[in-house]
Amino acid sequence: MINRYKIGLVYGGILLWTFGPFLTAGFAELIANINGCTLNEGTVNTCMVFGRDIGNLLYSMFVTGWYILLTFPSGALLFLMFSILLIVLQIQKQRNRS
Repeated sequence: MINRYKIGLVYGGILLWTFGPFLTAGFAELIANINGCTLNEGTVNTCMVFGRDIGNLLYSMFVTGWYILLTFPSGALLFLMFSILLIVLQIQKQRNRS
């Protein structure tokens, strides 16, 4: 049987895959708000941070949020499949004990 540490790593990886684009877009918006910059998915806006324009980077990070349309359904499916696998393995383990 897989130990709990590895199970936690797998679930953590699934959650990171599922919500990663959302976190990236949220982080870009946080950086833009802290620095008083305008951020939207329509155009690249100038955002000066420490003398450098990071508007293009923030725009790219923000637009990757759209990938959640792919990662959320696939991550939910992975979560469900892995959970079912663990339940089946637990049932087999219980049957082997008796």
